[in-house]
Amino acid sequence: MRIGYAQAVITPKLEPPVYLAGFAHNRITQSVHDDLYARALALQDEAGRCVVLVAVDVIGLFRTDVVDVIGQVQADDESYSGGQPVPAIILSAVHSHHGPDTMGLWGPDARKSGVNPEYLHTLKEAITYVILNAMDTLEPVSGMRTVSVNG
Repeated sequence: MRIGYAQAVITPKLEPPVYLAGFAHNRITQSVHDDLYARALALQDEAGRCVVLVAVDVIGLFRTDVVDVIGQVQADDESYSGGQPVPAIILSAVHSHHGPDTMGLWGPDARKSGVNPEYLHTLKEAITYVILNAMDTLEPVSGMRTVSVNG
């Protein structure tokens, strides 16, 4: 078994105004209390099969955004051309109501999106980065043992 990990700060800049996701329209960020992150954990078995678990500190992502990220990972990952098994990527959002609107539902009013397209592009690049870096940092795990649970 091999394991790799990577993370990146995804906190948006406060200018232009950042609409916060959840609760109500027209909630604009005033300051940053804690950074937001994209984190990836890659797990690879002895046969070379890999799964990458990704958590992103945003309210959610649409399937098209996830497909964009996976496509970019496949385009950027040299191991695909080397015959390695394609990793399974499981991407989740933590559903934060104190992060940027990534779904277009909490803009200035019900008719206007709160998504900043530049930030969304940067976010997808950061997610791609952490996935690729988690796979690049795969290291053998030592000291693992199997535990049986009798039910």
